[in-house]
Amino acid sequence: TDGAGRLAGLLSQSDLVAHLDADFREFAEQRRDRARLAYREAQARLRAIYDGSPHFIGLLDLDGLLLDANATALAAIDKPLGELIGRPFWATPWWSHDVALQARLQEAVVRAAAGESQRFEACQTTASGRTVWIDFSLHPVPDASGRIAWLLPQGVDISERKEAEEELRTLKRAVEHSNASIVITDDQGSIRYVNPRFCQLSGYGRDEVAGQNPRFLKSGRVGDAVYRELWQTIAAGRPWQGRLCNRKKNGDLYWEDTVISPVRDDSGRISHYVAVKEDITDKRAAEERLKLAASVYSSSHDGILITDPAGFVVDVNTAFERITGYSRSELVGNKASMLNSGQHDSFFFSHMWETIAREGIWRGEITNRRKDGSLLVEVLTISAVRDDDGQISHYVGAFTDITELKKSQERLAFLAHFDALTGLPNRSLLTDRLSQAVERARRAETL
Repeated sequence: TDGAGRLAGLLSQSDLVAHLDADFREFAEQRRDRARLAYREAQARLRAIYDGSPHFIGLLDLDGLLLDANATALAAIDKPLGELIGRPFWATPWWSHDVALQARLQEAVVRAAAGESQRFEACQTTASGRTVWIDFSLHPVPDASGRIAWLLPQGVDISERKEAEEELRTLKRAVEHSNASIVITDDQGSIRYVNPRFCQLSGYGRDEVAGQNPRFLKSGRVGDAVYRELWQTIAAGRPWQGRLCNRKKNGDLYWEDTVISPVRDDSGRISHYVAVKEDITDKRAAEERLKLAASVYSSSHDGILITDPAGFVVDVNTAFERITGYSRSELVGNKASMLNSGQHDSFFFSHMWETIAREGIWRGEITNRRKDGSLLVEVLTISAVRDDDGQISHYVGAFTDITELKKSQERLAFLAHFDALTGLPNRSLLTDRLSQAVERARRAETL
């Protein structure tokens, strides 16, 4: 019939069968074409996935000969697949840098062919010379009958993980060997880690402090306001820095310069606190001694002068300025000899410096000159100060002004031998002079 349903002609049975057979073959061929196309598309998808994988993937026969490798693996050595097919897997450029690894791979092929999957970490050298760490595995692959027919090598680049692990190991070694005391707590303040320096300094073992709040170290020497401010700061996500006094296990006190920093997790939440603490007990004691020395230096009634080894003035105290009349600015940078009165000869000074060089100190009476020109009689002590290498770094001179005392002594000596009204010698002076003359005569006779 035609499209309108009218009779168009007649077909015999044989013609009908032939026509149907042709239609069936055409339909079957179309199905096969679609199946082949779908198969090719599936293969293309699988190959795209295979080559697009970031991991190294290949295929070996049971003797370990290379049958295939994905684009990622080939890119690492910059070689085409055609140069590698049929070569023993362990003899390919991926492993040419390491003979021991080649032997291990050869053994892994034997074991995998026997049905035993292999896995280990290995190092590859890429065409660019970069060293790549991979998590390598080799698995047996069965065919449709269940028999092992191929081997599947895979490698996952773990270089970043290895670098992170090495960084962590380095960080751990640094923390473990740090001269600073390090304490790590959780977000509630419970101790999770202390380094060896903390244990050495505090006297507590790790097991003794684990899970405790660091407040057990408090000595009572630091006010509660300091600790409140500390916790408010770090809880707000900011680092805190300050000086704390803690108590050791044996009861001794120790001072620490402390920095406490919050640590955030990937979500931005504070997960831990890290305290890095420097023991400043000795430093603080030295600072206190320096403060005391500075107080003594500035408040002393004796004049104190400090020079360098060449004799140039480095510093003077307030008493020195008051006694000599010179200001600090007039003295610093000038020679101390500017105070020389001319009352002593060169032998006096030579003897003084020889004594200092030999004994490190000289003490005696000396006359210097004030800024106004008047004489200044001193009992002076000069000490040599040496550095860590034993070399003289400074000289320190400290003197007591005995000018008025000397005047009083001279006045008393005058009154002892002269009349206060006439100024003429008295009997005491005559007796003294006679005694001296007799003594000289006696010595002369003896000679």
